[in-house]
Amino acid sequence: MKKTITILLLLVAIATTQAQTIIPMTNGDCSTAAALSGSSPYVITGYTIVQTAGTLTLASSGISGGTLKIFGTANGSAQGNLTITTDKVDISSYPVNSTFTFSCKLTCGIATSSAQPYNLVIAAYDVNGTLISSAGTNNPVLTLTKVQPNTNVTSQVTINATAAMNANAITPGTDAKYIALQLQMGKMLTNNLTFDDFTLTKLDVVPTTVTGTPSNSALSYEVGNGPSPESTFTVSGTGLGTDAIVLTPASNIEISTTTGSGFVANPSTISLTPTSGTVNSTTIYTRLKSGINGIGAVSASAARVTVFHQTAGTKIIQFTGNVNGMAISNPASTAIGYLQGNGPSAEQTFNVSGSGLTTDVVVTPGSNMEISTTTGTGFASTPITLTQTGGAVAATPIYARLIAGVTSGVYKDATTLVTVSSTGFTNKVQQFTATVSGIIITNPVSTFIGYLQGNGPSAEQTFNVSGFGLTADVVVTPGANMEISTTTGTGFASTPITLTQTAGAVAATSIYARLKAGLSAATYNDATTLVTASSTGFINKTVQFVGTVDLGTALTNSNISIINIIAANGAINVTGVKAGKQIDIFNNVGQKVKSVTAIDNNNISLSTNGIYLIKVDTLVQKVILK
Repeated sequence: MKKTITILLLLVAIATTQAQTIIPMTNGDCSTAAALSGSSPYVITGYTIVQTAGTLTLASSGISGGTLKIFGTANGSAQGNLTITTDKVDISSYPVNSTFTFSCKLTCGIATSSAQPYNLVIAAYDVNGTLISSAGTNNPVLTLTKVQPNTNVTSQVTINATAAMNANAITPGTDAKYIALQLQMGKMLTNNLTFDDFTLTKLDVVPTTVTGTPSNSALSYEVGNGPSPESTFTVSGTGLGTDAIVLTPASNIEISTTTGSGFVANPSTISLTPTSGTVNSTTIYTRLKSGINGIGAVSASAARVTVFHQTAGTKIIQFTGNVNGMAISNPASTAIGYLQGNGPSAEQTFNVSGSGLTTDVVVTPGSNMEISTTTGTGFASTPITLTQTGGAVAATPIYARLIAGVTSGVYKDATTLVTVSSTGFTNKVQQFTATVSGIIITNPVSTFIGYLQGNGPSAEQTFNVSGFGLTADVVVTPGANMEISTTTGTGFASTPITLTQTAGAVAATSIYARLKAGLSAATYNDATTLVTASSTGFINKTVQFVGTVDLGTALTNSNISIINIIAANGAINVTGVKAGKQIDIFNNVGQKVKSVTAIDNNNISLSTNGIYLIKVDTLVQKVILK
């Protein structure tokens, strides 16, 4: 494993708040073996001393009481006159990026020179003990800080200096297994140099993660249109060992290392694996996830990213989240209705709220609905305006009901819709399903039936019967002079027909009705020509027919075949009827609205446009007055 090392060299120990490990170094002893002897290089316990200039007093120089004493002079250039190198220290068992601190005390006499009086070097050795960093300011492995240039060195004054390893200079195959401290003494013009208190301290690596400030901490989108635009922040780390930095998004956040794709949401995470203990600055793309329920502010705990490392600890990147727009809370039920004739319906309630608005909220009912902001009162079919304050509308109850007077049936359309709108946002709608329970009869084209005496029964007329919200079947009962069937042309009888309900409903069913044969000549417009539809618990529905049985002599004075009826300009024109005959006019529900005595040209005015039935003797003709 490649070992990258940062080394700090001090002549006086530097205080640090980091945890420390003291690495033993030899400071010598008082034995005679500690004295210098022979010639350069001098090897004694703990040190190797190389002399290239100057004179040493060998008898007195050496180690005494832990102090390295050099007697003599070292005159010459700044580097290399006298080099003192400590024994190698094995650092291979320490983690990469470990930082080492050297301490050494130097005292001397008086030294005055324009040149550098001393230099400091960290020597690094590979696994074979081969030097991979050596003396010299140009060596790329080292970054040296020289001190006391061009100054006097006074006796017994402690001098400080530092030297740091250039971490980028160590290459594969030259891993540093050993390090040593090297002092290069230059123009020390006096004698009595002493060195002591050599120490080596490893500063324990403190794992650190660094998180940048988000580019935008406020994340938002319109309800239904998430996710939000992206925000970014950076994460990096040093001294991490092999443990990854783990990023965990909160419940409403998504994160990715790539813009526009690759987003993950809780409980998924993103791991940043260190290389040689380091995670380089990495951009994290963050957005508010789509599908958040409701509108308004997202809780702080749901809008954050947690950055965790096993030893570096936890950091929180906090965002604010907001879902803008309008929201409708679901009512307890969307089913409304009433028994026919008993409206309006009971009310249903739902809440309307808004966030991030620029205009007020307008609540608009469909044509069959009425709304209020107060239960039981204030209902109207007109819109309600909810005023926004600071872009917000607090949750406001809206009470809704089906208006009275709606025909029997089931309504789930725009007429039973309540719409919530505000400028710039998508409308929200609440759809109600309204049921007006009861029986429905769609009127026949004509309620006039009849025949010439002896020629019955009459031609048939047809109408539809249906029902909603029923608890019993529908029974269709003919009057005494009527016959009914569910099949055109056949199956007629004077007995009731039962229409079976399924799940409370009877689909529209055709009923064919006719005036029965054998009746006396007369006009029948009473209970005998009534057809009634009934079901338990509901109001009966009826069709009143007008039956005519004619003697067959009504045409003796009238040429029916040439009767001409025209409706135009607010009047009905009837020609071809012999003067003195009666012309009867009925509305579309069988009520007689006018009778006139015929003349040659009959121009009959009516006050209201619509469908009318014109009857002359047994002839009945429908006209539409526009």
